[in-house]
Amino acid sequence: MTKILLILLAATGLPSCICSTSYPIATTPLDTNPLVRHKSPPKPPASPFIGLTEAEAGLQADRQNVPHRVVSRDGESFPMTMDYSESRLNFTIANGRVIQVTKG
Repeated sequence: MTKILLILLAATGLPSCICSTSYPIATTPLDTNPLVRHKSPPKPPASPFIGLTEAEAGLQADRQNVPHRVVSRDGESFPMTMDYSESRLNFTIANGRVIQVTKG
């Protein structure tokens, strides 16, 4: 069975098209210099609400007409509706301050 398969592959020329390339193959790693530091991916900008008190964050969101809610306070999660709203902000509060903001 394997002989038949090899004969069929050889007859079709498939191995030659798999092995041949029209571009050079790298033989050494591109990043061999140990002194080159690789940049980490850019971090998304921090939310302007992070670090504000719960009251300040609520006032700022109200001024911007942005719907918002507190989803967790000091480790206690609150019930939420399961509807997703791209414009709504979810605040996570710890020690009276916003520590995380997500959309939804």
